[in-house]
Amino acid sequence: MKNISGIKFIDARDIQTTSLKVTEKIQSKYLLQFIKNNLANQELFITTNSYFYYTFLESTSTYEIIIFNHQDSFNIILEPFLFETLYKDTNPQGYDIFFTDNYFTVYKNGEFLLLKQITDVSQEDIEIYVSQTYHMDINNVTYIDKTGLGQLKEKH
Repeated sequence: MKNISGIKFIDARDIQTTSLKVTEKIQSKYLLQFIKNNLANQELFITTNSYFYYTFLESTSTYEIIIFNHQDSFNIILEPFLFETLYKDTNPQGYDIFFTDNYFTVYKNGEFLLLKQITDVSQEDIEIYVSQTYHMDINNVTYIDKTGLGQLKEKH
């Protein structure tokens, strides 16, 4: 976690991700308990300092879940969510991949969809994986290096 101007950035290495395959979208009133039960089954336990973020991908009937622990719930930004700032004053269309040395994210029409951690994977491999696994036709792929991440953090 890094702190720039009062905002706490949660590094992607401090985030856990998992996918939950379902037969249909879970009703919102049952979703929290469903996620907690499935995380516990995977030995990913939620504590009082745990937070999670999820998206539902209709193309694969999958919940993509991000879990992280932090003492404070205010002024937190997950590092992979920084890429939303790249869409400011634009009208994005389609699927975009942003990748670093440690992870990649997929956005659809400027909205965050998923995060996957990676090690030593090529851009082409990421594109093939996303296309085949999630049935997405990728429009743009952008590599963000450490300097680029630092610049995005400074904008907050």
